[in-house]
Amino acid sequence: MNIENELIAFIDSQTPSHSAIDKDRNIEIIAYFYGFRSSSWPTLDETAEHYGLGTRERVRQIVKKYFVDRVTASDIPSIDAVRRLIERKRYWLHSELEEGIEELRLAGDNFSITGLFNLMNDLKISHGYEIYTPDLKKATRWSIHKFEENFIIRKSDNPKVKSLFGKAKRLPGRCGIARLDYLESEAEYTTYRTLIENLVKFSPTAWVKQDNGILWYLFEGGDNTLINYSEKVFSVIDKCETERLAETYRNALDARTYKHAYPSTDLITDYLRTSMAFENIDDVVSFTGKPTALNEIESDVVQYLKANGDTTYPEIRQHLLSLGYKVPSINKSVFTSPFVYVDRSEPRQHRYSLVGSPANIARKSKVQEHDRYGEFLARLRKLGKTDEIGQQRTRKEQSILQQWLFEGKTQEICAICNNKYAVSALAAAHKKKRSECNEAERLDPYIVMPVCLFGCDFLYENRHIVIEDGIVKEGLPLHYANIENEYIKKIVGKKVSEEWLKGQKSYFPTLDSLGNFQQ
Repeated sequence: MNIENELIAFIDSQTPSHSAIDKDRNIEIIAYFYGFRSSSWPTLDETAEHYGLGTRERVRQIVKKYFVDRVTASDIPSIDAVRRLIERKRYWLHSELEEGIEELRLAGDNFSITGLFNLMNDLKISHGYEIYTPDLKKATRWSIHKFEENFIIRKSDNPKVKSLFGKAKRLPGRCGIARLDYLESEAEYTTYRTLIENLVKFSPTAWVKQDNGILWYLFEGGDNTLINYSEKVFSVIDKCETERLAETYRNALDARTYKHAYPSTDLITDYLRTSMAFENIDDVVSFTGKPTALNEIESDVVQYLKANGDTTYPEIRQHLLSLGYKVPSINKSVFTSPFVYVDRSEPRQHRYSLVGSPANIARKSKVQEHDRYGEFLARLRKLGKTDEIGQQRTRKEQSILQQWLFEGKTQEICAICNNKYAVSALAAAHKKKRSECNEAERLDPYIVMPVCLFGCDFLYENRHIVIEDGIVKEGLPLHYANIENEYIKKIVGKKVSEEWLKGQKSYFPTLDSLGNFQQ
């Protein structure tokens, strides 16, 4: 028996046999209210509307009369097993608790955590847990569908978790991109480390990068050194090569003092390539935020570099001295400025130039493909959050990505097996699992490639094949599958067209020697 079966059996036993129609109706209404039908957040009002009962009061009367007033916890023994399961841990991911309930067969295929919480409350089973969103606000029927993941946390732990998470959110402000282990000196961090890590990962505004077992992160939209740099820099330039900009920002960070380490140039490069704050076309980025004004010496440095181009320190120093600036201010504004790219290829004679292309200079004409990429990137960015709020989560970007791959085509070649198929037989497959992508990656047209539904899509999605250096290779072993393994042998060694290799290298995860996937 599971909870739903025990609930139905109890209602059935409490309803007179001569009222078969009322009995079936009552069972359906009560089962729906406790989440065993189509609703993920059942309420009295929703139940009344679903069954055409007019008012929430009518539903409340039915639930009370035929269930709550008669039932005891001992009548639904499986629900107490849910309580015991929850209390094994201080906190759960919503999806993990669902999986735990399914593994113990405590509920059927259709149930909701909120419905089970309602049931425990009505049975007076105390558990002391609450459902929270990734911003640690109490989940509501309207907010629970807004996020990719929610959290079940012991209520008594929430103040401590909220305090730690607040500190985690403030950390990136000074250093641009922070390491989560900067919190190790905080009391009780060890206790809540995994929870804080998941809160960061599932925050809708977080940019996250796992690097050699270290979690680096920042929160888009908040106060942040890298964004502050960009607000000024992109008031005077239009665009910049990603690596050049990252190197310049890293150089500027060296002028700052802080107790925590600053991110590497490679890490800043990854951020610029995949942040929602930037648009990246062929590794040249532009800023999507609002520019801010320069101070006086910054403006004079920029004007000099615009007029003179590549220059030496003595030349620019002499110019700034003539304007009345002191040497310390000059050194700071030249040696470690986010505007000034330092070419160190000649050790004794560094060269200084403006980091990117000045604004108001017309862009070079692009080939048609780049125009189309820019058009689709803009359309995707306008979507905002990719997961639609509602009872059923939808992927808002998917139709645009399908148009990107298949618009105007009746046939296309599978990127993996190189066979040509009707577009109806192809999927817009994510190179990197969608669940592992941040928002900017989900909204990049280059994140998808056409993959046939006749085997390649299944094998790639489940990582039985991988793409390394543009070549199809074996991935995770597939046991007891002779036909599938024969198919894998046929496609291993195939070369993926350059057209489908565009985008970030991290879009194609690879297997290390231990069989673990590396981004």
